[in-house]
Amino acid sequence: MAPDTQIGREAAAASPVTPVEGPSWLTRLRVRFPQTGLGRAGEFARAPIKPPTRHEPGELVALSGADLYRLNCQSCHEADGTGFPPEVGSIVQAVRDSSVELMHRHDPQRGRATDGHAVHQLPRQADGEIRRRIRQGGDRMPARPHLDDGEIDALMAHLRLLADLPDASRGQIRVAASVFRLGEHLVKGTCHICHDATGPRVTASELWRGAIPAIDSFVRQASLSELVQKVRAGTQITAGAFPPTGRGRMRVFSYLTPDEVAAAYVYLVVYPPR
Repeated sequence: MAPDTQIGREAAAASPVTPVEGPSWLTRLRVRFPQTGLGRAGEFARAPIKPPTRHEPGELVALSGADLYRLNCQSCHEADGTGFPPEVGSIVQAVRDSSVELMHRHDPQRGRATDGHAVHQLPRQADGEIRRRIRQGGDRMPARPHLDDGEIDALMAHLRLLADLPDASRGQIRVAASVFRLGEHLVKGTCHICHDATGPRVTASELWRGAIPAIDSFVRQASLSELVQKVRAGTQITAGAFPPTGRGRMRVFSYLTPDEVAAAYVYLVVYPPR
């Protein structure tokens, strides 16, 4: 993710930024955090803390498909797309099924079909099913309706790279995004899996008992630097007789950059959760 002054501003304005709202995905599934691998592809190692870059609100950044994957998919599917089987399946094989060349290579019988339309039909269907699932979700997969067509194209290009499809490296795409849009991707694509949009204040003792604070508390109870610290390296929790060594159940997401976490903070200030 990097500033890009060469991309037209109209591209960033294609999809309006909207607040995050409603219950988390875990709340909707009625699944408790310790019982699931959803949203837990972080780690417990500490990440170096660097101050975020000061971006102007109207500045555009260029997001690659890899950026969009980290912000919207990696917390469940891991960096390589393998997920947490059997609960979170690998996306790699589904993407490979969308390749005509791999169909010819691994299934010669179908590859010799004389009907050119038939040869391409199954890969097109596989590609369409992946796109549908990204937008609409599945039984346990949250939908990503905030992604527009250009962003899904960029994301699909990166998924082809993860699946090691032929010539995938040549088809990578970058899209323009405002700082607010960048923050929206992180909040809706990662935070909202486990955190409700709004809710009552959660005390330290309640955190020890497993309560998950709502997203609107992020800016109400923490400064920008504190949120960057919490997300990328974790912070200690102290409550009554508990020793000051606990850092809670939340994984740290060191694969997120300080700028991305800062963009989420700014997004939540300008577009309060509801």
